[in-house]
Amino acid sequence: MTMYSQTHITLLKQLAVVPLQPKSEFYPDCSQPCSAEDTDARQSESITNVEASKLDVLAADIECLLASLGITDWQINPEADDIHLQMSHLITPSLVALKQPMLKRQLWLLLSEYVDA
Repeated sequence: MTMYSQTHITLLKQLAVVPLQPKSEFYPDCSQPCSAEDTDARQSESITNVEASKLDVLAADIECLLASLGITDWQINPEADDIHLQMSHLITPSLVALKQPMLKRQLWLLLSEYVDA
């Protein structure tokens, strides 16, 4: 049973609205009441999925730019602290590290110099 505050009850009466109870057909995953832990797990999973998709977009952007510049080799070195470009070989830290504004700026500046050359 859902508990409503006095304000909600007053508003429901004034609007002559009767709240509906959710049916299990609409919530097959939660036919039983969901715990806060389940909700937290789902939220962290969706946050993880969002972060992963942002990293995929970042990687796709980098690959697209590298292809347009004729840079053929991109190596991700998780132990690298900064970005190096030697001939047509780009070495970067992990994609998670590249989310940092300083490293992202360094990458774009380095590649923009390559474009201008």
